[in-house]
Amino acid sequence: MEIEVTVISTLSEDAPQGQFKVITPENNSVGKLIRKICIDKGFKAKTTYVLRDDTDSVLQWSQSLQDCSVSSGSVLYLCDNAGEASVRWGNSCNLWWFMAILSLAIGAGGLIAISVLKANELKTITDYGIVMDAGSSHTQVYVYSWDAAKFKETAVVWQIYSKKCPGPGISSYVGDVSALGPALKLCLDPVKSQVPSDKHASTPIYLGATAGMRLLEEVNQTLSDKVMQAVRDTIGKYPFKFTTPSNQARIITGDEEGTFSWVTSNYASDLLGVKAPMLSQLSAGDRTVGAMDMGGASTQLTFYPGTNVTLPLAYRKDIDLYGQNYTVYTHSFLCYGINEADRRFKAQLVKNQGYKETVKNPCGPKGNVTHNSYTYIFHAPCTQGQQAVEAFGSEINTTFTFEGTSDLTQCHEEVQKLFNFKAGCNYSSCSFNGTYQPTVHGKFYAFSNFFYEMQFLNLTKVMGHFTLKTFQTALASLCQASWNEVKNMKTVDQSFLPKYCFNGQFISALLTEGYRFDDSSWQNINFIGTINGTEIGWSLGFMLVSSNTIPVAVLEETISTVLFALLIVLFIVFVVIAIGFACHAKRYNKLRRRGLYEKINYGSI
Repeated sequence: MEIEVTVISTLSEDAPQGQFKVITPENNSVGKLIRKICIDKGFKAKTTYVLRDDTDSVLQWSQSLQDCSVSSGSVLYLCDNAGEASVRWGNSCNLWWFMAILSLAIGAGGLIAISVLKANELKTITDYGIVMDAGSSHTQVYVYSWDAAKFKETAVVWQIYSKKCPGPGISSYVGDVSALGPALKLCLDPVKSQVPSDKHASTPIYLGATAGMRLLEEVNQTLSDKVMQAVRDTIGKYPFKFTTPSNQARIITGDEEGTFSWVTSNYASDLLGVKAPMLSQLSAGDRTVGAMDMGGASTQLTFYPGTNVTLPLAYRKDIDLYGQNYTVYTHSFLCYGINEADRRFKAQLVKNQGYKETVKNPCGPKGNVTHNSYTYIFHAPCTQGQQAVEAFGSEINTTFTFEGTSDLTQCHEEVQKLFNFKAGCNYSSCSFNGTYQPTVHGKFYAFSNFFYEMQFLNLTKVMGHFTLKTFQTALASLCQASWNEVKNMKTVDQSFLPKYCFNGQFISALLTEGYRFDDSSWQNINFIGTINGTEIGWSLGFMLVSSNTIPVAVLEETISTVLFALLIVLFIVFVVIAIGFACHAKRYNKLRRRGLYEKINYGSI
């Protein structure tokens, strides 16, 4: 529950003065509220800043506002509680000052020494985490590590290992679930050597299944459960920390996938305040970049919409990272990944051309011929509503032949039919299919299949940045080329060549007519494959967010807790004695200046 409080600043002239209205969750800590005020007003927070209530009582930083009896309408006072201490030396030293300095050196030096010793126990710990990205076309495993002394409760993570698992995506094993375990084993066996053996038991392992399994779950929950159970059974045989299988190996939502990709993009770009201090006057969200991901079965859009935009709950995600809260818009379009879009496109062509076995494909290069089975096109979750039962009956062994015609205009028109741009919208602003979307705001990274398409068009040489007109010109040239021209073009996989025109037209329609990027806002898109050497996807962002809940590991103690506590008390006593000596020395000098000093008999000390 959010509350509104009034904060009156009584800070010095170099900090903002006056009265502020602040809206914050009632379970927020006092410390987080102070940091929020400082960030919003653009000045550096100090650890000596405190909030006082009407009774002039100091609210503890670690307590929640609710525990401090702060409610809507409460008035709080922001002030600096730093005390000033000075030591005024007399014109001449005496034994008491010497004793004070010696005691202080022993006490303070001892406190610093054992504190550093104890702190080093934590600093030498390295934690590890494993994330498996089970996509629609394949599974990828990542190993991450981080210093256990996390920064503001979130790990500073780096990737130390990545491997593409052999075989297709896990949803493809629905016909033979028993084969899934051995396939995953080939991927997981090498991971054991990437994590020190003494860390295996404390290293959490996660598997997130994405759009392929989301589709299977919608169509057949029973088969989906069988696949996921086979996954959990396989992972459970490894020595890693897998204490809650149903949570650690699960089907993640499209919104989660988009949000985690957004976290990855901004973390890899050093935009979350981890490596450099945030000195900008902009809000934290305005310093971030949006993320556009396109996999095989779904596509995601996530971005910070600006300070004056109120997001519906269904399209809003709140994320806490490194002591900062971010509220972003996110949505995932299932069946709008590049592979499922191609499948839906071909099903649409077959239907519109009367279910003939030979089909003209305006997006295919003229002279190119491809073949797809009835089962491939119509026995899939994204196209089952278009099954040609009346045309083919039980003859599901039919194979369709698609002949390319390189017809740019018709290709564009057919691709448009995959979107419902005129769908009714219950919001002030929508993209397509009646889906809410605020106006695109800020800079964006577009990766995965967005990047692969632009890379093929040779447009990604300079940081993936180019104009919309440049893209449209390159795409038009490709879509009008014959197969004799296209087949000699450079690509990582020759089988992709017949699809690049369709892929480009689909991406163009999605970005310009769906997400509504125009000539101006297109300049804010960078099409990228990696950022600072980091692969962009949801898995790293997932690991970062998950690290908030992973407890800090503790090494075998160099110094026992009991001994540490006793030494703390001992050295504090020395500090107290030093204060006593200093007070006596001050009184000694004062009495001497007044002529009231009597010489001390040192033999009696």
